[in-house]
Amino acid sequence: LPLDLESARSLANRHYCAIAACNLPEQTAVGGRTQDLDTLVAELQETHPGKRSTRLKTEGAFHTYYMVGAARRFREVLEAADFHAPALKVLSNYTGSFHPQDAAGIKANLFAQLFKPVLWHANLLQAVDGGCDTIIEFGGGIGKGTSAAEKNPNLAGIVKKTFRRHQTPPTYHAVINCDTLTTTAGNFGS
Repeated sequence: LPLDLESARSLANRHYCAIAACNLPEQTAVGGRTQDLDTLVAELQETHPGKRSTRLKTEGAFHTYYMVGAARRFREVLEAADFHAPALKVLSNYTGSFHPQDAAGIKANLFAQLFKPVLWHANLLQAVDGGCDTIIEFGGGIGKGTSAAEKNPNLAGIVKKTFRRHQTPPTYHAVINCDTLTTTAGNFGS
Protein backbone atom coordinates (compact mmCIF):
# COMPACT_ATOMS: atom_id res chain seq x y z
CA LEU A 1 0.00 0.00 0.00
CA PRO A 2 1.26 3.51 -0.73
CA LEU A 3 0.63 4.57 2.88
CA ASP A 4 2.77 5.11 5.95
CA LEU A 5 3.06 2.10 8.24
CA GLU A 6 0.53 3.18 10.88
CA SER A 7 -2.13 4.19 8.33
CA ALA A 8 -1.62 0.89 6.48
CA ARG A 9 -1.77 -1.06 9.77
CA SER A 10 -5.06 0.62 10.74
CA LEU A 11 -6.57 -0.14 7.33
CA ALA A 12 -5.30 -3.73 7.38
CA ASN A 13 -6.66 -4.38 10.87
CA ARG A 14 -10.15 -3.25 9.85
CA HIS A 15 -10.16 -5.89 7.12
CA TYR A 16 -8.64 -8.84 9.05
CA CYS A 17 -5.37 -8.42 7.19
CA ALA A 18 -1.87 -7.82 8.52
CA ILE A 19 1.27 -5.89 7.63
CA ALA A 20 3.66 -8.27 5.84
CA ALA A 21 6.50 -5.84 5.01
CA CYS A 22 7.61 -2.25 5.37
CA ASN A 23 9.55 -1.67 2.17
CA LEU A 24 9.76 2.12 2.43
CA PRO A 25 8.28 4.66 4.84
CA GLU A 26 5.27 4.94 2.51
CA GLN A 27 5.30 1.53 0.84
CA THR A 28 3.79 -1.22 2.93
CA ALA A 29 2.86 -4.78 1.93
CA VAL A 30 -0.30 -6.25 3.46
CA GLY A 31 -1.29 -9.91 3.55
CA GLY A 32 -4.62 -11.62 4.05
CA ARG A 33 -7.38 -13.60 2.42
CA THR A 34 -8.27 -12.58 -1.12
CA GLN A 35 -11.77 -11.40 -0.14
CA ASP A 36 -10.41 -9.34 2.75
CA LEU A 37 -7.77 -7.76 0.52
CA ASP A 38 -10.46 -6.91 -2.02
CA THR A 39 -12.50 -4.99 0.59
CA LEU A 40 -9.33 -3.33 1.88
CA VAL A 41 -8.47 -2.09 -1.63
CA ALA A 42 -12.03 -0.85 -2.14
CA GLU A 43 -11.78 1.23 1.05
CA LEU A 44 -8.34 2.51 0.05
CA GLN A 45 -9.70 3.68 -3.32
CA GLU A 46 -12.63 5.38 -1.61
CA THR A 47 -10.70 7.10 1.18
CA HIS A 48 -7.45 7.80 -0.72
CA PRO A 49 -8.41 8.18 -4.41
CA GLY A 50 -4.89 9.31 -5.35
CA LYS A 51 -3.27 6.15 -3.95
CA ARG A 52 -2.82 3.02 -6.06
CA SER A 53 -2.32 -0.46 -4.69
CA THR A 54 -0.62 -3.35 -6.45
CA ARG A 55 -1.58 -6.97 -5.89
CA LEU A 56 1.55 -9.08 -5.45
CA LYS A 57 1.63 -12.59 -6.84
CA THR A 58 2.59 -14.65 -3.80
CA GLU A 59 1.75 -18.16 -2.69
CA GLY A 60 0.34 -16.99 0.64
CA ALA A 61 0.12 -14.33 3.33
CA PHE A 62 3.73 -14.71 4.40
CA HIS A 63 5.03 -12.75 7.40
CA THR A 64 1.52 -12.44 8.85
CA TYR A 65 -0.50 -14.31 11.48
CA TYR A 66 -1.48 -16.81 8.77
CA MET A 67 2.01 -18.28 9.21
CA VAL A 68 1.75 -19.01 12.95
CA GLY A 69 1.09 -22.73 12.34
CA ALA A 70 4.19 -23.02 10.16
CA ALA A 71 6.20 -21.10 12.77
CA ARG A 72 5.16 -23.57 15.49
CA ARG A 73 6.48 -26.46 13.39
CA PHE A 74 9.61 -24.48 12.50
CA ARG A 75 10.28 -23.85 16.19
CA GLU A 76 10.81 -27.57 16.78
CA VAL A 77 13.43 -27.60 13.99
CA LEU A 78 15.09 -24.46 15.37
CA GLU A 79 15.27 -25.90 18.90
CA ALA A 80 16.98 -29.03 17.56
CA ALA A 81 19.46 -27.10 15.40
CA ASP A 82 22.99 -26.44 16.60
CA PHE A 83 23.73 -22.71 16.36
CA HIS A 84 26.98 -20.88 17.02
CA ALA A 85 27.71 -17.18 17.35
CA PRO A 86 28.00 -15.75 13.83
CA ALA A 87 31.42 -14.66 12.60
CA LEU A 88 29.76 -11.78 10.71
CA LYS A 89 26.90 -9.50 11.60
CA VAL A 90 23.65 -10.79 10.10
CA LEU A 91 20.56 -8.63 9.73
CA SER A 92 17.20 -9.81 11.02
CA ASN A 93 14.25 -8.95 8.82
CA TYR A 94 12.09 -9.22 11.95
CA THR A 95 13.88 -6.55 14.01
CA GLY A 96 15.37 -4.44 11.24
CA SER A 97 18.65 -4.63 13.12
CA PHE A 98 21.44 -7.15 13.55
CA HIS A 99 20.74 -10.54 15.10
CA PRO A 100 22.06 -10.96 18.64
CA GLN A 101 25.25 -12.96 19.10
CA ASP A 102 23.63 -15.74 21.15
CA ALA A 103 21.98 -18.82 19.65
CA ALA A 104 18.75 -18.44 21.64
CA GLY A 105 18.29 -14.86 20.43
CA ILE A 106 18.91 -15.80 16.81
CA LYS A 107 16.47 -18.73 17.02
CA ALA A 108 13.80 -16.49 18.57
CA ASN A 109 14.22 -13.94 15.75
CA LEU A 110 14.06 -16.63 13.06
CA PHE A 111 10.89 -18.01 14.64
CA ALA A 112 9.19 -14.59 14.80
CA GLN A 113 10.20 -13.56 11.28
CA LEU A 114 7.83 -16.15 9.82
CA PHE A 115 4.75 -14.31 11.11
CA LYS A 116 5.99 -10.76 11.71
CA PRO A 117 6.52 -8.06 9.04
CA VAL A 118 9.74 -7.84 7.06
CA LEU A 119 11.44 -4.54 7.83
CA TRP A 120 13.33 -4.03 4.55
CA HIS A 121 13.72 -0.28 4.90
CA ALA A 122 15.11 -0.56 8.43
CA ASN A 123 17.44 -3.39 7.32
CA LEU A 124 18.85 -1.32 4.47
CA LEU A 125 19.48 1.70 6.69
CA GLN A 126 21.04 -0.46 9.41
CA ALA A 127 23.33 -2.16 6.90
CA VAL A 128 24.67 1.12 5.53
CA ASP A 129 24.91 2.69 8.99
CA GLY A 130 26.88 -0.42 10.01
CA GLY A 131 29.43 0.15 7.24
CA CYS A 132 27.96 -1.76 4.29
CA ASP A 133 28.94 -0.08 1.02
CA THR A 134 27.74 -2.76 -1.43
CA ILE A 135 24.39 -4.52 -1.69
CA ILE A 136 24.12 -7.63 -3.85
CA GLU A 137 20.62 -9.00 -4.33
CA PHE A 138 20.37 -12.70 -5.17
CA GLY A 139 16.94 -13.82 -6.24
CA GLY A 140 14.49 -14.82 -8.91
CA GLY A 141 13.29 -11.32 -9.65
CA ILE A 142 9.84 -9.91 -10.37
CA GLY A 143 7.92 -9.28 -13.56
CA LYS A 144 5.57 -10.91 -16.03
CA GLY A 145 8.16 -12.96 -17.86
CA THR A 146 8.52 -16.68 -17.35
CA SER A 147 12.31 -16.92 -17.46
CA ALA A 148 14.92 -15.31 -15.24
CA ALA A 149 16.16 -13.25 -18.21
CA GLU A 150 12.73 -11.56 -18.38
CA LYS A 151 12.65 -10.59 -14.70
CA ASN A 152 13.62 -7.39 -12.89
CA PRO A 153 15.37 -7.23 -9.50
CA ASN A 154 13.07 -7.22 -6.47
CA LEU A 155 14.89 -4.59 -4.41
CA ALA A 156 16.27 -2.22 -7.05
CA GLY A 157 13.57 0.44 -6.60
CA ILE A 158 13.55 0.13 -2.82
CA VAL A 159 17.34 0.51 -2.61
CA LYS A 160 17.30 3.49 -5.00
CA LYS A 161 14.52 5.29 -3.09
CA THR A 162 16.03 4.53 0.31
CA PHE A 163 19.40 6.05 -0.56
CA ARG A 164 18.53 8.74 -3.13
CA ARG A 165 19.46 11.52 -0.68
CA HIS A 166 22.07 9.59 1.27
CA GLN A 167 25.56 11.09 1.29
CA THR A 168 27.29 7.78 0.65
CA PRO A 169 24.80 5.43 -0.99
CA PRO A 170 25.83 1.81 -1.34
CA THR A 171 26.63 0.29 -4.71
CA TYR A 172 23.79 -2.02 -5.74
CA HIS A 173 24.05 -5.16 -7.89
CA ALA A 174 21.27 -7.57 -8.82
CA VAL A 175 22.04 -11.21 -9.53
CA ILE A 176 18.89 -12.79 -10.94
CA ASN A 177 20.27 -14.80 -13.87
CA CYS A 178 23.56 -15.98 -15.41
CA ASP A 179 24.16 -12.72 -17.28
CA THR A 180 23.77 -10.55 -14.17
CA LEU A 181 25.94 -12.98 -12.16
CA THR A 182 28.72 -12.67 -14.75
CA THR A 183 28.41 -8.87 -14.82
CA THR A 184 28.41 -8.57 -11.03
CA ALA A 185 31.37 -10.93 -10.64
CA GLY A 186 33.25 -8.86 -13.23
CA ASN A 187 32.77 -5.76 -11.07
CA PHE A 188 34.82 -7.36 -8.31
CA GLY A 189 37.70 -8.60 -10.45
CA SER A 190 39.30 -11.98 -10.14
